[in-house]
Amino acid sequence: GIVVGLVDADGSTVVGHGQRGLDDPLTPDGDTVFEIGSVSKVFTATLLADMAASGEVEIEAPAASYLPDSVDMPGEINDPITLYHLTTHTSGLPRMPDNFAPADPNNPYADYSVQQMYDFFSAHELSRAPGETVEYSNLAVGLLGHILAEASGLDYESLVKERITGPLEMNDTRVTLSTDMRTRLAAGHKLDLRPAANWDILTLAGAGGLRSTVNDMLRFVAANLGLTATELAPAMANAHKPRENMGPEGMQVGLGWLNTSQHGLTITWHNGQTGGYHSFVGFDKEHGKGVVVLSNAESSIDDIGFHLLDPRFELAPVEPIQTTSTVPDSPAGRALTRWIQVTRGSNREAARRHYEEAFHESFRSGVPLEAYMEVRDQIRGSLSSVEMTHFVARDDHDLSAYVESNGAWFAIHLQVRPEDPYEIVGLLLQPSDPPAEPDQEGQ
Repeated sequence: GIVVGLVDADGSTVVGHGQRGLDDPLTPDGDTVFEIGSVSKVFTATLLADMAASGEVEIEAPAASYLPDSVDMPGEINDPITLYHLTTHTSGLPRMPDNFAPADPNNPYADYSVQQMYDFFSAHELSRAPGETVEYSNLAVGLLGHILAEASGLDYESLVKERITGPLEMNDTRVTLSTDMRTRLAAGHKLDLRPAANWDILTLAGAGGLRSTVNDMLRFVAANLGLTATELAPAMANAHKPRENMGPEGMQVGLGWLNTSQHGLTITWHNGQTGGYHSFVGFDKEHGKGVVVLSNAESSIDDIGFHLLDPRFELAPVEPIQTTSTVPDSPAGRALTRWIQVTRGSNREAARRHYEEAFHESFRSGVPLEAYMEVRDQIRGSLSSVEMTHFVARDDHDLSAYVESNGAWFAIHLQVRPEDPYEIVGLLLQPSDPPAEPDQEGQ
């Protein structure tokens, strides 16, 4: 299901479509609760700007100055990581810490502790100096949220409530679901629309831990646009300002917020994704209009958000899913073939080399080598004696294989980068129903 909200000076409109879950036929609406993932980062940035304005923290202060003396932050004494670096993704810290090894891959952040985060910093060496380049980092913004909470004497959720959601009457925006919110929670779904577990993000809550509704997020967008009077207005405006060039031409990052300049206008926005949800929040300050899109499926809805702000941003084409009996000759197909060859083999050193060479840094940050090798050893026997004849290619970079072993089916979902080098960025193995047979056109 999906819920879209639009807001401008004339008011707001909310439209829902689909259903809240496979077993919940209710159409989602403005009060349906979704995980908003990395949209949480703009709440953290707003807190930073507001607390800096009141003198509680300094944006250019070293992050280490707000942490216990026992934490040895990476970086040089005369070139430290600052709060500015954390919010603008210029800290030099990786996307995820290398000691992130979840006990439950379906709820990966739940058991990552503050002490583990501290231990990572004390052992880590930066590969580049702070401020040298932009590299998106959940860890950096998660640390920032932790620092702001420590400086305030509150936990992150209470700080967000005191400074942002309370004053704006956003009663359905929280880290921890209330009993009432839980009754309105849309169930999450994977890319293939199978159920996905909820993520509990506690230590790194400032990077992605919030849940919310379209109605609440429209209040937040209205305040950012100046359509609603708020004492947060100066802090919000400060957070919007572009600071660093990021990625594609015409894209910059401010304090947390991203800015895309195309078609003669600037869209200030952020998106988010967890295991079974996707979110988009954006606005055009010049024309005074904003949009919120929340979905309970893992597939991206960013194009819908941009298109609603200006139709010159085109919707992504929807291609039929191709079902084949052979591995497609595509970047994802070649990556899958090589991964199966190495995983079926008995040479563990070859598997280690393949992990280092074929997997993107973002994957290796989230799945350390030893955790990867443990799973590889568990599934090697299941792969060694089966014939693989069921493949679903969503595009050249996103491929699934369905495998039957000893009467049970499981799926291998693999994604690679959309450009050369086609490194693996996603690999998921999960139990599966038998794949559906293709229709007469092979769809």
